Amino acid sequence: MLDDNHLSLATAMHRLTEPAIRSVLSALELAPGSLGLDAACGNGDHSLWLAEAISPNGQVIGLDISEESLFRAKQSSAKAGLTESLAFLRGDLNCLPFEDHVFDWAWCVDSLWPGPKSVGFLGMDLLPVLRELMRVVRPGGIVAVLF
Repeated sequence: MLDDNHLSLATAMHRLTEPAIRSVLSALELAPGSLGLDAACGNGDHSLWLAEAISPNGQVIGLDISEESLFRAKQSSAKAGLTESLAFLRGDLNCLPFEDHVFDWAWCVDSLWPGPKSVGFLGMDLLPVLRELMRVVRPGGIVAVLF
């Protein structure tokens, strides 16, 4: 379970990395009006930037396993006036609650840590998550993973 300290730390980190993340978003050339998935959206900062990148008429679905993170993401969305462009729901990266080929693109940043738990990584097997991301993105779409 996340706490406010973790979420505040994530917010501070995102402010530091925002220029680099926005540069990546620009390079991806996500289509205005597209439908995208922010997998493991956390506090929703990236979801907001993604929604701005695909406006007008784009839609971003933020998915996270943490209720606390989703609560914070929904608050940020409302504060930014982007509730029409953003939706948030609870879910697991290993079993995405979507049909095949629903999204134009998927974004998963700072969430997949494949290294050993003994040095602070999540110890996850990346292949099932990558397969899920590829499954929900239409053929020819974009799956962007960064960590």
